[in-house]
Amino acid sequence: QGGTLDPRQLPALHFAADELKVGPALLGQTRIEAYPTADGLRFEQLDASVSRRFGGAGLGLAIVRLLLDRMGGRIHVESVQNCGSSFHFTLTLPIAAAESAPAPVAAARNQPLGPRHLLVVDDVDLNRELARAMLATAGHEVDVASDGEEALALIAKQRYDLIFMDVRMPVMDGLEATRRLRSQPGGATVPVVAMTAQTLPEQIRACRDAGMDDHLLKPLAPGSLDEMVRKWAQGSVLSRHRGPVDQTRAKLRERFLQRCTEDLEALPGLWEDAAGLRDRVHKLAGTAAMFGESEIGERASLIDRSLASGEAVERGDFDALIEALSTAVERVRATPDR
Repeated sequence: QGGTLDPRQLPALHFAADELKVGPALLGQTRIEAYPTADGLRFEQLDASVSRRFGGAGLGLAIVRLLLDRMGGRIHVESVQNCGSSFHFTLTLPIAAAESAPAPVAAARNQPLGPRHLLVVDDVDLNRELARAMLATAGHEVDVASDGEEALALIAKQRYDLIFMDVRMPVMDGLEATRRLRSQPGGATVPVVAMTAQTLPEQIRACRDAGMDDHLLKPLAPGSLDEMVRKWAQGSVLSRHRGPVDQTRAKLRERFLQRCTEDLEALPGLWEDAAGLRDRVHKLAGTAAMFGESEIGERASLIDRSLASGEAVERGDFDALIEALSTAVERVRATPDR
């Protein structure tokens, strides 16, 4: 209040992240070396096999180290072989200014949203039904389609205020469906939002080039669908009730448990079938994360990325996915009301 803050009184925040049984737990130590050079950022790992076994090149830690150096902080790491690693740092940060009144656009997000006619396109039935339940609870009328061809057939019969389009689907993918939609009379005006787990700039750019207006990253964050409806199909007034969506989630959760059981039975027979394995893990990656099973989602995504890039899948990664599935099935069965 009108004075000068003593730097010693500024808040110090401590951040920590633990990584269990994965990452560079080699010889009981980890080395982080990062510094800017004329040709970019230089970094190194203890062993090149880390990227082959666990995915990634280790560049993320190098960037964190460099950012912390510039912010006056320092990263520390403690690593124990076969147990995992702990990364932590402390930063002293200035106190933020008092928040100003919300901007008109931000305030509009808190206003009730009127009903809209929406289309959800996804080849995984659980993803479709969960998205439909979340949107229908907000008062929207929601249709669903399992691929781009089916979506175009629905679009030809009726008008939609907004379309949520999965990118990778059989029969016709989301990119081709959007290109065809944009070439049709009246097809240039309906907003299309991509739903994808792909995060590389060129992949997002491909969505834009196909005619998509925006994108949502899978797994869908709570409220993300609502945000897109408000952004691209503005309207007003219908109250929300959480009961129906909670009941629908419970039913979908039972179906998810059944799907995990089916995956658990099918995966061992797909080790020699790259196409079948990729199809199975791609669907599993997005669905598992949406139901809160992040470990399954991450392990399935790792295998999916390896297959997509033509790399060999490590047997250890494959077995770890099966183990994670088995653990999740047992846990969900033991806690039916979770």
